[in-house]
Amino acid sequence: MTKKPSAPTRAVRRTSTRKQNLPTLQWWRGNDNASYDTVELRKALRQIWVLAYPDAPAAIAGDEAIAIRIGLHVYAKADAPAWLIDWTGSLLLLATLDGSLTAATVLIHLRRRVRATKAAAKRRRAL
Repeated sequence: MTKKPSAPTRAVRRTSTRKQNLPTLQWWRGNDNASYDTVELRKALRQIWVLAYPDAPAAIAGDEAIAIRIGLHVYAKADAPAWLIDWTGSLLLLATLDGSLTAATVLIHLRRRVRATKAAAKRRRAL
């Protein structure tokens, strides 16, 4: 089995003006084709230490398997707080930018869940 190369060190520059107005940990919520500054995203992720995931630094450094495991774990929690969902979505976005198609798939499902939750809350308020 060959060793997977480490995460790229070059920054991917973001060009979307809409993304520049959003906090870094909310970039994952967008669905446009903007490019992102991976260095800035890693920096933002490193500033939040989640005790439930002690192996998160490895995911931030580029281990896609850990990022996917964390993403699936948070996705399965119905009562996950918004900050944890943003952190996890950002972690999956970083793995996606590093080339992980599996992380991209989990990210798509996480986005759908967030949108469905918002739509359900909106329907409840309308009643």
